[in-house]
Order: sequence, then C-alpha cells, then structure tokens
Amino acid sequence: MMNVMLCNADFPLPFHEGLKFDPPDRGTWNIVHTGMLIPQAHQIYVCSQGCLRGVVLTAAEMDAMDRLSWVALREQDMWNGEIEDRVLEGVSHIIEKLSPRPPCVLVYFSCMHKFAGCRTGILTDELSRRFPDIDFVECFMCPTMRKTAPPDMLMKRSLFAPVRKLDAGNTLAIA
Repeated sequence: MMNVMLCNADFPLPFHEGLKFDPPDRGTWNIVHTGMLIPQAHQIYVCSQGCLRGVVLTAAEMDAMDRLSWVALREQDMWNGEIEDRVLEGVSHIIEKLSPRPPCVLVYFSCMHKFAGCRTGILTDELSRRFPDIDFVECFMCPTMRKTAPPDMLMKRSLFAPVRKLDAGNTLAIA
C-alpha cells in the first residue's frame, strides 16, 4: 500500500480501489436496533464469534435477547464445504425451538458467506420451503461491502421484502 499526501491526491478517487472495511460500530444505533423495529421479528446472525460480540451486546442492552439468535461460523466452515449446511441446519434448529414461531425471521449473512461465494438467496428460499409460515428476510452484516453500500443501508432496503401489496378492498384500521 502506498501513502499519498492529501495535496497529491487525485480526486474524485484519491485512494486505491481495493478491499475496503466498514467497521461495525457499537454506537447508539446499529443494525440490531433497526431489525428490532419490525414487530415480532426474530433476528438470526450467521457469522464468526468475533462479529457476534457487538450484536449480542446490543440485544442485551436493549433487553431483547429473546428476539436474537445466532449460528457461530468456524474457520473450517470456510474450507470444508459445510458453510451452507451450517446456515440451513443452524437456522432450522433455532426456529424449531422458538415458541411461538415468529412471523418474520431476519437472517444476517456475513462477509464469510461472500468470501466463500455462497448464494444466499438459495439458502433463504430453502428456509422458506421448510417453514412456509415464516417470511425470511435476507440481510447482510458485511463490513467489507462498502464498495456497494454499508451494511445498515443494505439491511434497511431488505426489511421491506416481506411487505405485501393489499387488495384494493382491504383497509388498515388503526385503533
């Protein structure tokens, strides 16, 4: 990596376009808070233990541990071909233990899935097949995806996936 003095930077792209990292913050508002905005939704994070620290602390601070679960990925999951099975079996195991079952589950994939080339849409489709009574939302906790959009922005876009259009005759009454 080369250091560039600001006076010598070539704008609009002053820095080398390579792997970037958008650190997950433990600030006052993060992706755990945003996911908790969906009533009755359950969040399941599938990532390494180091990344779980922040989300678990946030849920604990919110007194919402009953709405958060996780599947801890291991290093060998990256090279032994079991990363997809770990998602399917781990998430399925969690859902089978929840009572009552939530109407919506936010599944947070991590940069490990991106690096391994997982097709996460296939995994959420299989979960929807296994549990047709649950809306699965594909979310990402990938601090390395800054080139596209930060994790929080991607998640906010994903949260509207289970919203369905009402027929013209249906109305929503607010008490």
